[in-house]
Amino acid sequence: MFDKVDSAYPAIQRWEGAGISLFNALENYLKLCTSLGNESMVDGAPPTYLAARIEAALGSLHTTLGQQLARSQSALNQTRNQMLSPLHNFPEEVLSEIFIHVAFDPLNQSRRSGSHSTRDCVVDVHRAIHNLLAVCTLWRNVAINRGALWSIVPLSDKLKIPQDYKSILDRALHLHKGVELNLFAIMHDDATDISILANRVSQFRTVNIVNTPPHMIRSILTTFTDWHGPNPLRLSQLSVHNQYNQSPLAEDYIMQSFSEQQSFNRLTKNLDLLQIKAASLHWETIAFSARLTTFRLQNVPLGLDVKLAALLGALSSATQLRELKIINVITSRDSTPFQTLVGHSEIWLPNLKTFYTEGLYFNTLRVLLLSIRSRSHHMSFTLTPRSMKFHSLLSSRHEDITSDELCELLRHVPVHSLDLHRKNYLEPVLTAVELEKLIEVLPLLETLYIRTPRLDGDYCMVLERPLELNISTLPSLVHLGFSCLIIMDPEAFRRMVESRSGSLQRVSLAKPYLNRDCADDEEVELDIREEEMIGWLGENVPEYTRNEYYSGSPSFQDIFQERW
Repeated sequence: MFDKVDSAYPAIQRWEGAGISLFNALENYLKLCTSLGNESMVDGAPPTYLAARIEAALGSLHTTLGQQLARSQSALNQTRNQMLSPLHNFPEEVLSEIFIHVAFDPLNQSRRSGSHSTRDCVVDVHRAIHNLLAVCTLWRNVAINRGALWSIVPLSDKLKIPQDYKSILDRALHLHKGVELNLFAIMHDDATDISILANRVSQFRTVNIVNTPPHMIRSILTTFTDWHGPNPLRLSQLSVHNQYNQSPLAEDYIMQSFSEQQSFNRLTKNLDLLQIKAASLHWETIAFSARLTTFRLQNVPLGLDVKLAALLGALSSATQLRELKIINVITSRDSTPFQTLVGHSEIWLPNLKTFYTEGLYFNTLRVLLLSIRSRSHHMSFTLTPRSMKFHSLLSSRHEDITSDELCELLRHVPVHSLDLHRKNYLEPVLTAVELEKLIEVLPLLETLYIRTPRLDGDYCMVLERPLELNISTLPSLVHLGFSCLIIMDPEAFRRMVESRSGSLQRVSLAKPYLNRDCADDEEVELDIREEEMIGWLGENVPEYTRNEYYSGSPSFQDIFQERW
């Protein structure tokens, strides 16, 4: 028999009271079932009628009782296990905070190592959440109740999301209508369901679109540009990242009509971050606002130089811009007089802190550098073979420039970091003599990288600072980096480092990208002389580093930096 124990806890009293009532009712029901046959015959009930009533009870009442008792037993077992679990003693807010760290650890690891794509990170985040949900009901409820866990919303025909998890995701998003969301989209199929955006447009703070055709990018962005709901848009960061973009055709433009472009311009007026890689927009009609703090444009053919001038003119309204990166943007030299171009595109960016350029043809570089008149920023310039050519619409008419022309351009620009790419496998884009001339016109230069698998002695000689001269116009280098495995003249290298001991804080040696045609050369172990060099650097330079590979251009800023 079920014994009731006096309890000071009302919930336990009610449960035990209901149990006693159930026990008494079942005991009475058992007695009635046992005597039902004899008593019904005394009452004169027809046997067929009694049999039918018993059949009905067995099929409904007894089935329901069995199910309810099984569910109550399961609930009691689960409650008992939860009460005995150490994690149950954690407040829900502590447990949910642990879940946040577990779920978003893939993003943190990616920021530290850069080894995972955004797609992989999004998959890993939701896989971690899915695993948390499967542990127990307590964990499932805690996870569903923590809105920030669901802040990264995947939209893809390539990510296989289990139906049960998709239902939980929809439920969680419905529960947390005030949570700021981050959209990650990677789509190829026109039939991809984007209805998840419809009722949540105003919740998205960031949109990250990767490797998606232009017309599908347009469909996603149109849900934002056409929004007329009661709540204002929160969208402040937009990143579109495709792999390739050759000379675009009309259908390759994300926004094709004038009205679509105008709608997109209204959207950009709310952005503080805009990153576009290998995607086409009508940049000559773009509009920015003072809210924009980060702008990155990469792998985009703009057309003639005049379109770059128009883009820069539009950028002048971004008075709060702090970070500007222009990478592998191609323009072609046109008939417009250069002074006219620059005169129409001169801009001041008073809050600019970081300015990075890479892979620009000389004509593009010239318009860009001479148009930005403010000089308070830190500039990083990556010199590639393109930088030594004028680009024209006809590739056969590309015109080489001299190192003197490059020096004359950079003489008027504050360059703090210079990255010298390779002209071919063995040679940097500038000879040692040309590098010496360039350094002489860069008095603010602090960081110099030279990408070459073999560092020849003549480069060390031109980088050696004359000790007997006090030349204030020569740069005081703080960081020297070389993507080399072999130092051809260790003594010249030592003299170079020693000559700059007054300013030099760090020396980096890094392996270049592995070219299998030359793998034997690149994988040769350092000989004793080079091992001695490494030891010498460790003793004579405040910081010495050696990396496995030489890093390339900076990756897209991770916009999934949710404020948990």
